Amino acid sequence: MTDTPTPTPEAIQTLLKEGSQHRSEGHFEEARMRFLAAREAAEGLYNVAMVSEASLSLGRLFAERGDFDSAFTNLSRALDGFRSIANIQRIGLSLLSLGNIFRIKGNYEEAIQHFNEALEHFHASKDRSNVANITANFALIALAIGDFNKSIQQFEQAIAIAREINSPSMEMSFTVGYVKVLQECGRSEEALEKSEYSLNLARQYGDKREIANALGGVGYVALENNQWQRSLDAFRESLELMREVGSDWLTAITLNNIGVVLKAVGDAGEAQKSFLEALKIHRQIGAQNGAAHTLMSLGEIAFCDGRPEEAYHLIHESLELSRNLKLQYLINVGTSALALIAYSQEDYGQAMLLYESLLTQIDPANNLALLLESYGFLSLICIRENKLAKAESYLGKAIVATTEYRTSEAAPILALAQLELSLMQNSPDAVSQALSSYTTVYQYRTNNHIGRLNFGGFYVEMLQKRLLSLGMTEDDLSRTGKR
Repeated sequence: MTDTPTPTPEAIQTLLKEGSQHRSEGHFEEARMRFLAAREAAEGLYNVAMVSEASLSLGRLFAERGDFDSAFTNLSRALDGFRSIANIQRIGLSLLSLGNIFRIKGNYEEAIQHFNEALEHFHASKDRSNVANITANFALIALAIGDFNKSIQQFEQAIAIAREINSPSMEMSFTVGYVKVLQECGRSEEALEKSEYSLNLARQYGDKREIANALGGVGYVALENNQWQRSLDAFRESLELMREVGSDWLTAITLNNIGVVLKAVGDAGEAQKSFLEALKIHRQIGAQNGAAHTLMSLGEIAFCDGRPEEAYHLIHESLELSRNLKLQYLINVGTSALALIAYSQEDYGQAMLLYESLLTQIDPANNLALLLESYGFLSLICIRENKLAKAESYLGKAIVATTEYRTSEAAPILALAQLELSLMQNSPDAVSQALSSYTTVYQYRTNNHIGRLNFGGFYVEMLQKRLLSLGMTEDDLSRTGKR
């Protein structure tokens, strides 16, 4: 009987290298088997460094797959092992990988804590590459919570380091996030240019996953600039690649993005189908952040499609997740949506409570449209209660809040409130003023393609219906809007 030969460190390194190659090509099962074999062999040699390295590789593989529980178990084992042998650089990498899981799940406090500790180790080991990775992760968190200026600064720092160390792959990856925050800040032309630049880098230097990420950036910016077909094409190509590389989490995000495009063009059935598929994956992998956003989108479709009870349950579930994760922006969106449902069902007392609560929660710098909507609906409720002075006060606050209130998503609600107030005050110019506002609202809706499946589209329909009730015709409104 021949004894099985004892594995050598060289053989273990070969297994790890083969596993990494399979991982980069999207061959999940082959990579998993190599990494497990490497760890088993390293355990036989009592080689803590190699056991930890294999655990780190497994953890990162599971994280990319979206199996965050398995990722956390393996990454925690890697961290403990590297700490026992004081490997500073690998301790930092384990902390970075764990922080990424917390960030993806929306637990930003834990993510920041892990990133800060990792950053200390990367500075100590002079690992500029992962200093850049940490900086980009801080930028992603700032983007998620709406601190756009901070996000831009951090992305620019990360990109500068990537160029300094001559890493086109890292530059491409960071630019994908950078274009999103540029778009959020209204720098559309720059965002479009950077997104195409990122895709060119990915096609030259990247693997399938990196190309898919860059395509996602192109799709996002095209969506924000109403380039619907370009957006769908980019997202669908990205989806195909994500499925090839076996990333459940990124597959779900891409399905979400496809749903957003379909919702924007008014295809309720296909949009809902895409969101539901995304939601199923988010729940399977425990990505509560993604689930919260997807539920909100499904709730918006249900409400605008005339299913308020279904919308209430979906939005309420999204709000519960958002509160658990402390996602303040999504909490505000969910609260506003529930207030709208209450208002539409003539539960004005509940609507007022919710809108008033929003006034204490909203940061005007990041949630201006929600603030203006709250002022508009509160004014409408006060008019119904014949509290005209209070209604006028809310409208005045909206005007003080921004000079751009006439071209925001809240514009139709503010125009409607002003119309109702003017009618109550017997103003002879009430309808003509409302028609003037409608011209601006119509143009804003057209320029931003706010369709019937968006809350903003519902607000426009509210103004349209009221004008029609005052004797206007569809032709009148059409001519007025196109002036």
